[in-house]
Amino acid sequence: MKNDLDMIHFGISWWFTLFLAADGIPYSIAVRILDILLFEGIHILFRVGLNFLKLKESELLSVNGMENLLLSLRRGLRDTIYEEDNDLFFRLMFGINITKADLKVMRNEAV
Repeated sequence: MKNDLDMIHFGISWWFTLFLAADGIPYSIAVRILDILLFEGIHILFRVGLNFLKLKESELLSVNGMENLLLSLRRGLRDTIYEEDNDLFFRLMFGINITKADLKVMRNEAV
């Protein structure tokens, strides 16, 4: 079943809080995101969001209905290996093969 979920439904809390207050993002990961943001710049937020969605991909594709989809996103990384192994989250994030041009296209589509 296809769910028509626009990024506005979940992305606003991510972008406005720089993932620091996002549901289901462990504090230790949020602090490292902020550190990387200060070092590398704003484009890292797209990489973080993309990684988060990639990690949740199979779960997000298997849920039915908007309410369940949003609940899954809000559950975030709770009760996952990434909650215990922050390094794994960041290794996977930086392992995503994406160029600055790709990020620019995604940013323009999201705005």
